[in-house]
Amino acid sequence: MIARSPIELMVHVLAGAAALLYAWNVSGTAYVQTGLQFVTPLIVIVAVHLSYMAVTGRLSVGFSDTLFRKSLQTSLAVMICITLATVLAPMPAEAAGSSDFGGILVFLFCAAVLLGVVFALAFAIKLLVFLARAAHRKITGKGGETRLFDVGSVLAVALLLGVSSMEGVWQSFSFEKSGTTSAIRSINAPSADVWSALQTATSPKFRLPQYLSAFPQPVAVTIDEGVALGSMRQVRFEGREGAGYLNLQVVERTPNRVRFAILSDTTPFAQWIGFTALTYSLAPEGDGSRLEVSLDYNRHLAPAWFFKPLMSLSGKFAMDVLARDVAQRAITEAKDG
Repeated sequence: MIARSPIELMVHVLAGAAALLYAWNVSGTAYVQTGLQFVTPLIVIVAVHLSYMAVTGRLSVGFSDTLFRKSLQTSLAVMICITLATVLAPMPAEAAGSSDFGGILVFLFCAAVLLGVVFALAFAIKLLVFLARAAHRKITGKGGETRLFDVGSVLAVALLLGVSSMEGVWQSFSFEKSGTTSAIRSINAPSADVWSALQTATSPKFRLPQYLSAFPQPVAVTIDEGVALGSMRQVRFEGREGAGYLNLQVVERTPNRVRFAILSDTTPFAQWIGFTALTYSLAPEGDGSRLEVSLDYNRHLAPAWFFKPLMSLSGKFAMDVLARDVAQRAITEAKDG
């Protein structure tokens, strides 16, 4: 149960609103991609609940468990509300970034991701404190309900969140940002037909995975010069966060490999992730072919523990879409040929 009284419910609302207001203010600064944007809102939530408990004289023995439980509840409730608002709110792609309404929905989308980080961190803290309390009980036989444990837990969490919120603020306190992700498809078509399909790019004709539906989508290939060395390709992306173009050029071409360098990126992705290269590698496999599509990128967002696996997984789904599109067109060409 989130709240036992209207007053406690208001505290949850106040804590969530304060966290979002803080995030809104940071989103307009140079720290929008750092831990100050994605971790500090949890500090705000914890601080509001701690202040309420202190004012109402509820800092009795065992208060740390109540504090972290209420902070977790606030994080979960706000995350659900923001996610629903993001999914249900309608908006044409062209409105994003060009109107106040578009700007609000851009923030809602980012806030949904932000609250995902906050909830994951709040859940981890609650779990760690629970395990620490159980260990304390087993070692001392006195349980974890002591003033020293409460104060120590709050200080430890404050230190953890304080340090985590600084990730990305300084270059010296940033984890590895480069990454590579890929997807592999076995294609029941000869290599010649696969290369023929690779000569042109298309917007996928099939339904994209639900996981990718919240992200900007490719809607048109506006420049397509094939896969010869030096050839250009331009893809238009549209989404709730706006629209833009991804410009690529072939910088490597061998009998079984083509590599596109990313020349420029004005898509909504650019604020979260920096694409650097897209590579198609082809190898014979029985009577067919084996296609691997790889993406090299730089992660812009912190904390790394959350965004590194998220971007790797998202990239893998996206590369599978590209591989599947090429596979379908190659199989069609093989049948028609």
